[in-house]
Amino acid sequence: MRKIHFACLESYNVEQYVDLYYEVAETYTDKGLFEDALAIYEAIVDNESTDKPFAWMRMGMCHRELGNLESVTEYLTAVMKELPDNLDVKMALAETYEDLDEKEKALEIVNEVLEVRKRKRAQAASSSPSSSTSNQFNISSSHNLSAGSLQTESSLIQTVSEESKANAFARAEEERKQKVADKEKETKIQFHRLDLLYDRSKLDDSESAKEFLETARNVVIDWKSNRAFYPQRDRMLPFKGWDRRRSWRKQAYFEEFENSNDNDDAYLDEQATTMAKRLQWRIDGEKGELEDEIRKKITEFNGITFEKWFDFFIKYIVTATKNNCEQEAFDLLKLAGRANVFFHNIHYTTVLKLLSLGENNNIPIFYITRIS
Repeated sequence: MRKIHFACLESYNVEQYVDLYYEVAETYTDKGLFEDALAIYEAIVDNESTDKPFAWMRMGMCHRELGNLESVTEYLTAVMKELPDNLDVKMALAETYEDLDEKEKALEIVNEVLEVRKRKRAQAASSSPSSSTSNQFNISSSHNLSAGSLQTESSLIQTVSEESKANAFARAEEERKQKVADKEKETKIQFHRLDLLYDRSKLDDSESAKEFLETARNVVIDWKSNRAFYPQRDRMLPFKGWDRRRSWRKQAYFEEFENSNDNDDAYLDEQATTMAKRLQWRIDGEKGELEDEIRKKITEFNGITFEKWFDFFIKYIVTATKNNCEQEAFDLLKLAGRANVFFHNIHYTTVLKLLSLGENNNIPIFYITRIS
């Protein structure tokens, strides 16, 4: 059926109906049909007039989902040459090099981004008014302004606008951090409650076991809905922190790609700085302590370490099995086993395999948990 659709599309001139080609390609992408999407994009770039960086970027994104990281670097490098000022493309290329374990190349690109951002901040600071009073305008005398003073006032208005934007970003960042802090506090309370209920349930307290399962079902919702743990195609790539993927999302739409302005994104500096520090730490052999905020992005979710999350999954699976919720326990095994934060740890995968064997062969689960 898809071949029929593509054959119908080919009857339309790509130059005249390029928007239609993009819509079909995006539909394939949304459905996870990345190879079919690539076929559409190839038709777009085969036409000289529609062979544009945005199409190359989209092809790179498809190859990323298919796990073809070498191809991703080729497309992104081509995009970067055409659009050297697009810092999001540079960050996406740096992320790809990190996934290829080419840490030095990734760090070089991230440092370029940080240097550009540093220069832009310096330029903004040098062009800002020296005192707050210079931001006040006398409207009654505006009719007497010369062309030069009009230009100066226009510059001041632009500066005020930039400062307002920066203040809005600062407020948004504070609100985001407060939400994160509230969520972490809530999750820590729930985990403490789960520990107490689990200890009681081990004493054959059926009511505590029931409460444990009800609480655990609510807690696991946040985990299940977090796409960072379940990338569509690249589970084999280790989890590297919460600062990633922003650059890829930013390139998803043509308008954002064509009009990319890093001044409009309050998180670019934070993402690049975090990534640079993490890369340098890995290049140095993971010696020394990472800054607490960066370490948390690599090792925690909602204020809880991945080690404790794994312990939660084991307790949840054990309790569900003991309380005749075998299907729920089996689904949890699959959920934990597919998470990239556990997939690359030999201890975690061994324990999950033992639990799976116990489930499949009716081995009492307490024997398995004692082994683990």
